[in-house]
Amino acid sequence: MNKKQIRKLEGKHIRIEPPALAVVGGARVPVPEPLWFVLPAKLNDQSLTFSHSRGYEVPIPWDHIREYVTDPCSGTAGILVLRRQLILSGRKGWFEPLAQSIPVAAPPPAFSLRTGSGT
Repeated sequence: MNKKQIRKLEGKHIRIEPPALAVVGGARVPVPEPLWFVLPAKLNDQSLTFSHSRGYEVPIPWDHIREYVTDPCSGTAGILVLRRQLILSGRKGWFEPLAQSIPVAAPPPAFSLRTGSGT
């Protein structure tokens, strides 16, 4: 991840993946309006701060960002892919490990090599 490139996102709207989840009635649901605004960072900040139209303002530490990818079809500056899941409740936010939603690939079926006379 290139911090200089990501700092160029300041003042722009982006999406985050996986989408932030809000705690509503005890259930976790994706936050409506997936666009986040990147606030200007301080010179030696260890995070980028994002604001949301619903009043959330969340600092995302640099080490929680996996990568940045462009998103030419959505009209945003791009997508920040996170290493952790952002959870929002009331005016508080925190990060949790990502759920393992991708199943681990099964090992290939066993096979044996035949050696011999080639009959």
